[in-house]
Amino acid sequence: MVRAGLVTHPSKWVFSGYHEILEPPRRYRLIDREERINSFDINNRSDFSEIYQKRIDAELQKAKHREKN
Repeated sequence: MVRAGLVTHPSKWVFSGYHEILEPPRRYRLIDREERINSFDINNRSDFSEIYQKRIDAELQKAKHREKN
């Protein structure tokens, strides 16, 4: 929904995978959080949320910069 221009950050869209990755539900998970953590090559699992949020923010900044140019 960010690319569609409906929200400025994935955290503002309740149904995005952003929320499930950061705070996985106890049941009916759609996203494999452990696989996601492994794909980031992170040793300390407690750092994942912070690193993930920073990467999302960095990508959003890149997209804004591309739109301006």
